[in-house]
Amino acid sequence: MNVIRAQIALIAAGLAWAALVCGAAPGQTEASGTWQHFGHVAPAGANGPGGSGAWHHFGDSGTAPKAALPETAHAPRVAGIASLETEMLELVNRARLDPANAAETRGHALPLKWNASLATVAREHSRDMLMRGYFGHDDPDGKSPGMRVKAAGIGWQAVGENIAAFDSIEGAETAFMNEPRFAHNHRANILNPKYTEIGIGIVQSRSGRYYITQEFIEAPTDLRAAFPQ
Repeated sequence: MNVIRAQIALIAAGLAWAALVCGAAPGQTEASGTWQHFGHVAPAGANGPGGSGAWHHFGDSGTAPKAALPETAHAPRVAGIASLETEMLELVNRARLDPANAAETRGHALPLKWNASLATVAREHSRDMLMRGYFGHDDPDGKSPGMRVKAAGIGWQAVGENIAAFDSIEGAETAFMNEPRFAHNHRANILNPKYTEIGIGIVQSRSGRYYITQEFIEAPTDLRAAFPQ
């Protein structure tokens, strides 16, 4: 019997919006569930990227689904994970430069520069979600993406975060990019021309699932914007 694994993807666009996509859990069909788009409920698949799931406004009382139990981190070769992060970076930049997306990027999106410190923040968040069995932008201690980036000593003028739990890197990126155009979602973060740098952190669980965090920043143009309050 084929079992559909849960597949999850979540975004915070400029720390203002979040979208949550849940694939069918084991024993469910992909057509089950409802889509809830910022308070408006419609049948599953009507407004979302496909499958079951929910959309939540960032900061509302709803919470992202948690793993049934904290998973155990796998310890693959570091070079292997680094290659996956590089693969995802290439996919992101390919989408930003694709002429088919010019209407969304307004033709101004440049390739994102890799920020190693930002990648460290992303990896720590991916590992924390896996080890502590939660899935969300705010960690159990209440730290938001902007707080984590700032704590790492990284200045930013704007910050965004995509998170996903998926069985493949290409699958997660495809799910992000299959979302509606011109909406506050994962796709919008990837194509947002104001972002200039990115860090991607990937951790693999022993079950084989990848926990993925994409951190985006617009680098500050002056010292006053370097460390926003």
